[in-house]
Amino acid sequence: MKRVLTILLALALMLPSALAEYDEHMTFTTSFIETGTADSYTDDAVYRHFADKFNLDFETYTVTWDNWEEKDRIWISSGTMPDLMQWNFKYDEYLTYATQGLIAPMPEGWEQDYPNLYDSVVASGIYEKLLVDGKIYALPRVTFYIFSPIDAPISHTTYYYRKDWAKELGYDFGYTVTIDEFMQFCRDAVAKDMAGNGATIGIAAKSNFMMDLQTAMYVEACGSGSDFSKVNGKYVWNPTLDGTTERIKALREYYNEGVLDPDFYLDAKSDPKNKFASGLAAALIEDGPCTHFVYRKNEFLAANPDVDPAEIWDYIGACALVSNDGFWYGNEGTNYWTASIFSPEIDEQLQRRILALMDYACTKEAQEIIALGIPEVDWTYDENGGYKILRPANEDGSYPDIKSIYSSCYFWYIFTVLADDFTFVDPTLDAYIRETVMALYKARAEHGAYIPLDVDYMFFTSEAKSQYSVSIDDEIMRLILDSSVDIDTEWAKFIEDNRALWEPVVNDLNAAFAE
Repeated sequence: MKRVLTILLALALMLPSALAEYDEHMTFTTSFIETGTADSYTDDAVYRHFADKFNLDFETYTVTWDNWEEKDRIWISSGTMPDLMQWNFKYDEYLTYATQGLIAPMPEGWEQDYPNLYDSVVASGIYEKLLVDGKIYALPRVTFYIFSPIDAPISHTTYYYRKDWAKELGYDFGYTVTIDEFMQFCRDAVAKDMAGNGATIGIAAKSNFMMDLQTAMYVEACGSGSDFSKVNGKYVWNPTLDGTTERIKALREYYNEGVLDPDFYLDAKSDPKNKFASGLAAALIEDGPCTHFVYRKNEFLAANPDVDPAEIWDYIGACALVSNDGFWYGNEGTNYWTASIFSPEIDEQLQRRILALMDYACTKEAQEIIALGIPEVDWTYDENGGYKILRPANEDGSYPDIKSIYSSCYFWYIFTVLADDFTFVDPTLDAYIRETVMALYKARAEHGAYIPLDVDYMFFTSEAKSQYSVSIDDEIMRLILDSSVDIDTEWAKFIEDNRALWEPVVNDLNAAFAE
């Protein structure tokens, strides 16, 4: 009871003029991907803080990863979309929806009226590309904005490895490891059967992550992260780049000698992570923001209950894979994930109220509440301006996930600024995690020969590009798995068989952007 009264008092102090400014109560409908299950996303103090501040409630339309895109398209095309929708931004669809009036533009003067929200859209790096006849119809949900020290959103793909196995086998890795040294560690782990089951796996990964091994081999063959790259001022299709077949041969060799999980192409999403956590694999290729280090920790402790949580990082190491001459050949990514769009039927007064809420959600104050809870109840500032957590810690000294206390945070975490941003300063995370992720980003940048994000290609539209559909990774995987075929011959055939699809795109790109 005391905690409830304290929360109510804290909320009252935070909201002195909310109802005076927004005297008419409004409700809107909204969709979001259900990243965690809860009985309600609108029944806790964090939700009430945002809702009461703007005299605005919402009703959720939850979607799953499996049905998200299909539901979005049905809602949009049928004119039945919620007032506000989380949408998997795709530029060609965006242009179609905007020009056909299937989504609403931002109201006149929104940039000045909602400056925090506007700044977040600019921070996404694609503001100019969003303009359609001078109007913007989608608001990207920015990744790095307020708290992150990251200059460019370079790829965070991370190579997790069994640090205890590496030590036993005589390896001492830093934040970057050359591909030859890392693969030798994996070979040794397999040869010594470190899992103790007669079938130790070297590297476990989903198929798309397994393809990341290419980036540490030959930069010329890796391209820009898309299927097309600009080389010496002209666009080319990546499979035609020099060195492509050499890296496919290297991947096949790794597979044949047992370094790569023999079943990687059959794995479901969680299988590689489970194999690593349960001690079957020497390494795992996965995403590497702070939240994923927490996942790795929890997965490992769940599979190994006898391990002391305080010693978890003696078992799990992490590095960025670099070429043998020391360069990190990754890619710069987008500084956003998904976007917010409005129904064309929305009343402008309601849209503006939602935009005011979104504008506030882009502030430091709001992001601290989303990540840490209610000020002076869950946390406060210490004498140095840092964060001091007031809520009880777990037995091991860690803190419960804020979403387990305030389930509405599942929604707020991805509402405007993504949760990745605050993790760099989050005091509830292990200091090791924050320091390691920061060091890995720094190491990638310092060793980087990475390819900047190609916004020209990303936002280029043409009939040929819209018709292009070739799975390069599927062909690479086929050649890795089938040792009976000659890679050079098959690759040349692959290029020719698909020429009618890729060559028109190359021609269009060069007509528009060739130097």
